[in-house]
Amino acid sequence: MAQSEKIKRKYLLFNPHFIILASGESIMKEDRQCLCDAGCSAEDIERYSSCNERGDREGQLRIIASCRDRILEKVHSDEEKIRSLDYLSYCLRNKVKES
Repeated sequence: MAQSEKIKRKYLLFNPHFIILASGESIMKEDRQCLCDAGCSAEDIERYSSCNERGDREGQLRIIASCRDRILEKVHSDEEKIRSLDYLSYCLRNKVKES
């Protein structure tokens, strides 16, 4: 099953009001919700909508990639913080064992 189909099913399951909307409107509202859920900025969502209105799929993909990159940077930053805490825990455990 394609990723877009999984996303579509997710929103149909949890947001059944999408089913009754006209298909074009449903997809845009669904896209908007996906972008919001992903933490994209209002500016990114507006740029995405503008690309959608112009039929600029490449522009939409660039915006998605940009949002994804920002999220991934945060994930990497958070991983580094977790590693620091893990190291501190490791050091404390070893000190307890030595005592």
